[in-house]
Amino acid sequence: LYLAVVHAVNYFKPKVFLIENVPGMATLYKGKVKEQIINTFEDMGYNVSVTDKPLLAADYGVPQFRKRMFFVGFRKDLN
Repeated sequence: LYLAVVHAVNYFKPKVFLIENVPGMATLYKGKVKEQIINTFEDMGYNVSVTDKPLLAADYGVPQFRKRMFFVGFRKDLN
């Protein structure tokens, strides 16, 4: 789904986007996958922040016990 999100963000150019994934993705191929995702969106004109530790959905009222990491992108042309 990563490429679908890239295409959607590139097409719609939202002010902000939020994507989530499993925490293991951060260390996949020694962190290169995470780095590629960040670089792709930064090349498209976004500043990207990533949670430094996984967040547990149950801590936020979601009835699931699953950990997730989040990528948040803000368009660079915004103040």
